[in-house]
Amino acid sequence: MGFVVSGLHVASGTVLAALQDLVRHLALRDCLRQNADVARANDQEKARCQRLPPNDSHAYGDCKDAWIREVETRVLPALKNQ
Repeated sequence: MGFVVSGLHVASGTVLAALQDLVRHLALRDCLRQNADVARANDQEKARCQRLPPNDSHAYGDCKDAWIREVETRVLPALKNQ
């Protein structure tokens, strides 16, 4: 089942996944803005990931993904309690 948005049929599961991604991204953004220690750790992780081999186009994203997922495991449960 889905619904129509501006003449396009959109599966409801796709919309739900997009909303979940948006919540995750905003939660991480807010965490970085509100917590200087996490922001510094993010900067350090970005610098570490940038030193990975330059010929691997996915290395930086894969490196950052692990750190982001770890932070999200701490941030997202707090949203559920609000």
